[in-house]
Amino acid sequence: MIHNDIWQLVQRAFVEGFSKVKLVEILIVLIRKLDHPRQFKDFRPINLCTMHHKLISKVLVHHFRPSLEEIISLLQRSFMPWKGTFDNAIVAQEVVHYMHH
Repeated sequence: MIHNDIWQLVQRAFVEGFSKVKLVEILIVLIRKLDHPRQFKDFRPINLCTMHHKLISKVLVHHFRPSLEEIISLLQRSFMPWKGTFDNAIVAQEVVHYMHH
């Protein structure tokens, strides 16, 4: 029943921008790590996004994923699906080695 409404909302967000602030609001909530937290570090922050925000974000990611390798430099790819932190560690090691010599 709501499929068409959500589809129109996503389309409108890409054409007109985010006209309603509620669509992109994110609520940050603190979850306690311990039974009796005393300091800020005893909490873990989580983001609660609206379903519309998540849906629009996923559409953007799906759209840009094929061209991410062209947009993002070699030194900033450790969090990309096809690369790992180990790849950046090797690049860092090569840079340090080059600078040393």
